[in-house]
Amino acid sequence: MVILVLVLIVAALILWWVIRSNAKWKTIETGTGRAAAEIEAKHAFLKSHQIKSRVRSSDTMGAAQGAAHGSVKLEVPEKYVEQATALLANDFKG
Repeated sequence: MVILVLVLIVAALILWWVIRSNAKWKTIETGTGRAAAEIEAKHAFLKSHQIKSRVRSSDTMGAAQGAAHGSVKLEVPEKYVEQATALLANDFKG
């Protein structure tokens, strides 16, 4: 019984940490289909300027259909939103 309670507590802590970590990321750009390549380029550009970023995708038609049917998001931590958007607006040459 004690082991079950400990497992539930650990699972709750992990779930809390995952939700909290994801809440700190903000989407600064979205796109579909062909825009995915530009978003990937912007992601690499931000990383080259030491700004944490990530690309998230949601494929609405299943993996076999490819990215053309899903959306792609460029996300940065909340504290880098202004810096990332300014850097992309002024210095990114896509």
